[in-house]
Amino acid sequence: MLIIERRIKLPEQNLNNNTIRNTYLFYIITAIYWYSTNTYIPIITPYLESIHINSSTIGLIMGASGFMQILLQFPLGILSDSLNKRKIFIILGMFISSLSSFGMFFSENPYILMILRGLTGIAGSSWVIMTILFSSYFTKSESAGKISFLTAANNIGQLIAMLTAGIISTIFAYTGTFLAGAIIGSIGTILSLFIKENKSTVRKVPKFNDIKILLSDNTIITCSILCLIVQFIAFGATNTFTSKVAKNIGATDIELSIISTIMTIPRILSSMLCGYLLIKKVKSRGIIIASFIIISLACIVTPFSTNMFMLYLGSFLTGTGTGTAYAVLIGICTKNVNDELKSTAMGICQTIFCFGNFLGPIFIGNIIETYSIETGFLFSAIIAILTALYVFITKNKKKFELE
Repeated sequence: MLIIERRIKLPEQNLNNNTIRNTYLFYIITAIYWYSTNTYIPIITPYLESIHINSSTIGLIMGASGFMQILLQFPLGILSDSLNKRKIFIILGMFISSLSSFGMFFSENPYILMILRGLTGIAGSSWVIMTILFSSYFTKSESAGKISFLTAANNIGQLIAMLTAGIISTIFAYTGTFLAGAIIGSIGTILSLFIKENKSTVRKVPKFNDIKILLSDNTIITCSILCLIVQFIAFGATNTFTSKVAKNIGATDIELSIISTIMTIPRILSSMLCGYLLIKKVKSRGIIIASFIIISLACIVTPFSTNMFMLYLGSFLTGTGTGTAYAVLIGICTKNVNDELKSTAMGICQTIFCFGNFLGPIFIGNIIETYSIETGFLFSAIIAILTALYVFITKNKKKFELE
């Protein structure tokens, strides 16, 4: 990843050896974390259907992760800022991720699977703290671009998971993907013990008034809601039910893996491209508008696919749109927040947008169960178009810019 950063001439490259080591380690741990929580994603819907679980219950299982993140993101952000500690939360997040995958390997009970999927939400709550600790290695001017590269590492982990999921499930059955996630997650837990803790020079216990000020920050709230919409569409339609469309046209497990891979590759590229564009001062508002238009196109193409090529195209559009939108929005979300309150601010941000992770699969799953899969995706497309229109016509354009 550092090689990529140097090629596009990121500013301030006078990094000491310790920062370089921690940067590499963070990239690796981030990739491992997202591998362990995504190894089974390409096959989870057909797997749950194979054990006779319907679409609405699948939505509940997939939404359990988002529900736990809603409960924990904000309090964990406050706790992290209060203790002035980040590392312990990352270690626990990696461990719980591994534990969740290990439990899913043994159980077919939908209620237990829902609980275990909820554990990934507990693990996912540490992601906000990971981004804050990673940002502490760099100057304020570098952090937004650097986080885009960390997001790329996030997506690389998902890419490897998608590439291997079809192979693992073909050789060892669907449940083999759960075991793979558990093993890799255990390695990540060990590696996370070696992360350097960069503590703020000022320890600040967030008070009610601090939280009130953060909640009144228009940039935080608006960007959080837009992230919520991205997650609602991604988890409610494209990530969860594209595999259902694929199975309906006769896709194999390997082809399911290819679909997820095609979704993930543009997320990696768009994250890195956003890092470059933000550094070059390209207007982020225009990038956000384009992202939601691309997401809407993905939601139109996917449910009406009659062959794998169309489905691959829809998957590519999905990855490009969601990856770009998320990378930009998360980069500008806390631009006005002091360092000592960043975890709390990001906790607020991710608590809000995790409603998308939770409500998306449940809401879209019920639409699909009641009406049709086409209706569920078209509903998502309309939301994306309306969001792009809002960003385009809004009077306060500066809240969508880094400066």
